Amino acid sequence: MEVRGKVPAGTLHRIIYSMFFCALFALPWLNQVHVSTILFILTGVALVFTGVFHLNYFGYRKQLPVIVFGIYFLLQVIAFYRYPVDNSHEIEEKAALIGMPLLLFVLAYKYEDIWNNGLNSFVLGCTAASLWCLVVAIVQYSHTHDAGVFFYHRYSSAIGLNAIYFSLYLLTSIGYIVLNKTSFNPYFVKGVGIFLYINLLLLSSKIAIIMGSLLLLTLLFRAIKSKWQKMTLLVVAAGVYLVLTTTVNPIRKRFADVSIASYSSALTAPSFKDYPFDGLSLRLVLWRLGYELMNEKGLWLKGDGGVHYKEDLNAKMVNYQLYTGNKKNGDTGYLNYNMHNQYVESYMQYGIAGIMLILTVMGYVLYLAVRYSSAMLVYAVVLFVVFFLTESVLETQSGILLFTIIISGEWIQLQRKRPGIVI
Repeated sequence: MEVRGKVPAGTLHRIIYSMFFCALFALPWLNQVHVSTILFILTGVALVFTGVFHLNYFGYRKQLPVIVFGIYFLLQVIAFYRYPVDNSHEIEEKAALIGMPLLLFVLAYKYEDIWNNGLNSFVLGCTAASLWCLVVAIVQYSHTHDAGVFFYHRYSSAIGLNAIYFSLYLLTSIGYIVLNKTSFNPYFVKGVGIFLYINLLLLSSKIAIIMGSLLLLTLLFRAIKSKWQKMTLLVVAAGVYLVLTTTVNPIRKRFADVSIASYSSALTAPSFKDYPFDGLSLRLVLWRLGYELMNEKGLWLKGDGGVHYKEDLNAKMVNYQLYTGNKKNGDTGYLNYNMHNQYVESYMQYGIAGIMLILTVMGYVLYLAVRYSSAMLVYAVVLFVVFFLTESVLETQSGILLFTIIISGEWIQLQRKRPGIVI
């Protein structure tokens, strides 16, 4: 990959650097204040005045991830023209598929060290967001004496971010500081890493705790060389596990609430009136209704017109007597829920083409990451692949921005390791 150098002198270049770093720092607060989106746009506009029109884009255009992202966005454009009302906001959100890889390509081309420094800013932003959540929870507890303010969605509400998505942000940050220790002070790595992991436990997402802990243990085992340190790590991990499983705490309660009988009935019950849903049983019902809808209408090939599928899914929810809210207070119940699974979501929206594009880009990027030993990219892809199982990550701005930033940014860095590749 050709790189033009480090930060050239000049006010404009310093402004571009500052805006990009601030955009990544503010990313966890995206749902409350859209500063990140505005700063990314302004960064792109500022780059125009640095001569980006004279760059060689040929190598960039022929990269498979860019092609797949472009086709996936094109499917959304087609869905918009079929059902403009239902898809009116999707074009803007999905634009990150086109805009973010291009922005990161130009930035990496012009500024050699901007990606690593940008990720440092992202880690600091997630650390600051975690600290803010903790401070708010302490203040709330001092008034209410309700320990629930320290857990799950109530804990992450301080930054307006869903607890599961915030867990994804923290896991991305932790993976980066473990794999890029040279970018940080050793005490920072240990202290902030532990602090972010504690926050991950407080957020209490079952899949994030399980998969995150396994992934992080794997990373740490790869990163440390001493047998004594590895033994200490195992002892600490076992101690944390024993504390969580033998004491009364909200984290243990979330796992104890798992009911196989409830999940079985979610796949067979003819009605869900007053049904006591939990996170997994609701997802099973959504996937069941989606599967039935696609079969009944024969939409497996072309999909149901982007997020237009929600109209048809709402009708099935009414038939199965799911809670549809209270019109008096504006509550819509389960109506207009997404599928809480990116693979199912893409299938519902665009049929076989949608899910194949997702699998193609993830499989191809993972293959290259393994082949050219990009540990961070391997970690990021596996993380998203897992989270795609329980969340429609690409259907929210906080999700699609994180996905396109991390995957595109790390993929562009990977090109430097590939012989004969010039971007």
